[in-house]
Amino acid sequence: MPHDFMPGLAGVPAATSSISDVDGERGILEYRGIRVETLCSDSSYLETTYLLLFGHLPSKSEFQQWTDDVTHHRRIKVS
Repeated sequence: MPHDFMPGLAGVPAATSSISDVDGERGILEYRGIRVETLCSDSSYLETTYLLLFGHLPSKSEFQQWTDDVTHHRRIKVS
């Protein structure tokens, strides 16, 4: 079924989010108040996923537990 052309973001629903903020005019993207450039240079993928899920960057002990949990749950179980 063909779709009509919609320029820009016409017809795209928008909502307020506590997870991300976009300021297109200034070229800023933030997750939980932290600029994406800072996350890219200073945080790992697992640290960023923790931030997105729990609202803050993990402490050392939180990060170790998170890493252990993710590692354990991504294992392939062989019968």
